[in-house]
Amino acid sequence: MKSKILFVEDEVDLGNVVKQYLQLMNFEVELRTTAEEALNTFKQTPGYYDLLITDIQLPGMNGFQFAEEIKKADDTIPFLF
Repeated sequence: MKSKILFVEDEVDLGNVVKQYLQLMNFEVELRTTAEEALNTFKQTPGYYDLLITDIQLPGMNGFQFAEEIKKADDTIPFLF
């Protein structure tokens, strides 16, 4: 079974390269370009993701704020900044 990653990166080209690399490493990856989009995705699928990867500098809500919001919903999910 593949581990599932929610990945947040506002630079689309970079996000797509990293997503493809992670998929080659046998991960299932969902890419979102804003923290708000990722937060909505996460809340719609509780317990689905095994890891969250986020850029720190994002438009609107930054990566640290995103992590705080996620931790309110699930304080066990690991993060990689």
